[in-house]
Amino acid sequence: MRVCPTCSVAYQDGQSFCPKDGAELEPGPAGAVSETALGPGDVRDTPLADPPAGAIQDPDPLVGRVLGGLYRVLEPIGRGGMGVVYAVEHVHLGKKFALKVLSRTVARNASAIDRLRQEAIAASRIEHENIVDIVSFDTTPQGDVFIVMEYLRGESLARVLERGPLPLARAIEIGVQIARALQAAHDKDIIHRDVKPENVFICQRGSDAIIKVLDFGISKVKDAETERVRMTKTGELVGTPLYMSPEQARGETKLDARTDVYALGVILFEMLTGKTPFTGENYFQLLWKHSNETAPTLGSSRSGLAAPPALEAAVARALAKDPAERFSSMQELEDRLTSIAAQAGLTIPTVRQSLSPTPGVAQAARRPTGKLGLVALAAALAACLGFLLIGRADPPSKPAPTPRRVPEARGLGPSPVVSTQPATRQPARTVVVALASTPTGAEVFCGDRRVGATPTIDRVPRSAQALEYRFALRGFRETVYEVVPSADLAVDVRLQARPRGNTTAPPVGIKGTL
Repeated sequence: MRVCPTCSVAYQDGQSFCPKDGAELEPGPAGAVSETALGPGDVRDTPLADPPAGAIQDPDPLVGRVLGGLYRVLEPIGRGGMGVVYAVEHVHLGKKFALKVLSRTVARNASAIDRLRQEAIAASRIEHENIVDIVSFDTTPQGDVFIVMEYLRGESLARVLERGPLPLARAIEIGVQIARALQAAHDKDIIHRDVKPENVFICQRGSDAIIKVLDFGISKVKDAETERVRMTKTGELVGTPLYMSPEQARGETKLDARTDVYALGVILFEMLTGKTPFTGENYFQLLWKHSNETAPTLGSSRSGLAAPPALEAAVARALAKDPAERFSSMQELEDRLTSIAAQAGLTIPTVRQSLSPTPGVAQAARRPTGKLGLVALAAALAACLGFLLIGRADPPSKPAPTPRRVPEARGLGPSPVVSTQPATRQPARTVVVALASTPTGAEVFCGDRRVGATPTIDRVPRSAQALEYRFALRGFRETVYEVVPSADLAVDVRLQARPRGNTTAPPVGIKGTL
């Protein structure tokens, strides 16, 4: 058995490199369980069993103990690559928390302790409803290193997506809440760097649910203290390949908030289509594609998806290769998603609605509200640490309604600025033109240049000069549409059937500025 030194996931002896982070595998300890040994329903990041899975185990030595003088250990609720998570109860308040403790084998590695401390520092600093709350970091006299966090009920977005793509309105609502969480982190100079569905938790709060972003274990915190802590080896990549930005794939170290924007773009793409924009046979193919290939459109990736052209443009901008061409902040992306929902007449549901896959997005968005199926999970879902936590549900507490925020006008007063962001935010040099037609499949040309078949997107230099797009589809009149690419645009053309006689009819088009 071989083990990744970065994420602690175990693999069969024939594998040399970790497909998650590319690290060279090392010989693992006796009893390690490989990724292929897991059955359905197990965690996506493989537990490094301690002791071996299926072995007859003695009673857990921590159960019944009081750690840190405050937290009585009730029961184990999750086991992962770095240790165990327990349900604990505050001895004075009677309130339940989740406690993550490093295995003693892992705790001998100073970098693992640094990583756990980093998670505690980053999450506790943010103080936002969409970020998991860390309340304590401590070490017992016996050397057990642990953090204490809020106890969550619900399931990860990764588990939800295993059932298929989401309806349009729900995908946008989840994206909005993720953007709010990450903007709060960026306002505190914290870049997550590993945003992915495993680190997004749909948390049940009575009859309501909110999104929680987890695992700041590899986040980049900009202050004197944490800058002295080197979380990775020189030249080592951090992040997960399926959601890794091009600059991460190139091994760049000066990352800013736009790295997280890219990862959220990948998640939006996956929520809407049921697949990530890039796949590969191995880690290195994925890195190359993130760096070099243009992401496909939503419409070409999922048959029958009626995504508004404005949403196509927004996802395409989030997935731009050049950070300067992406949304400059999570706030900007959140505002765009909220605007798209309003323009499309979508009723944004609370996330408590059923998140099961649906055959038709338009119909599914209007379905009656249903409760999110309760899989009682206690979370500190740290995918790099390998945790997917399953616990027992307490009686539901009084519902706490999710605040709804209308996008505010920016720039009316001083606002926090991420220190790693450019000091002056210039408009992107290019604009995204989302091109759609009814019926779909029309060939689109800009001058002599073929853009693609609708639905498609085009990236052109920002300009006040008009451009003409020509739509051609067999059996329909050729349509020419003029736009001024001074901002992102959505063009939706309704093609007219070619008349048998000489009757002519003007083309019908809809253009929107995003």
